[in-house]
Amino acid sequence: MFNCTECKYSTKSEFYLHRHIKKHRAQVLYCDQCDYSTQVKELFKVHQNKHTGVTFKCTSCQFESHSKFNLGQHVKKVHEKSSVGCPSCSFVATAQVYLRRHIKKVHPQTSESTPS
Repeated sequence: MFNCTECKYSTKSEFYLHRHIKKHRAQVLYCDQCDYSTQVKELFKVHQNKHTGVTFKCTSCQFESHSKFNLGQHVKKVHEKSSVGCPSCSFVATAQVYLRRHIKKVHPQTSESTPS
């Protein structure tokens, strides 16, 4: 087992321990306009967009978002109709990441054999 020296976290994987330790070293980012804080730079940028009014607009409809990722998900879901179905039930996801989340939560016995 690999154990974190700063908390009680332990894992069988050295890779996961190193990834975990980075969380202890991460800089907390604080918004100077409200009480928002995060350690994730991408989330902080999206949050700042809310204050500055930066939006990403859909070219096919009126949808807009402060997040480029959310706009991409919107386009896939609404305009490209891309979807991936669960092999174990009738659930349909708009992205592979959502299908993996569904399988892990609803069909945990099959989640280990699901491709990434």
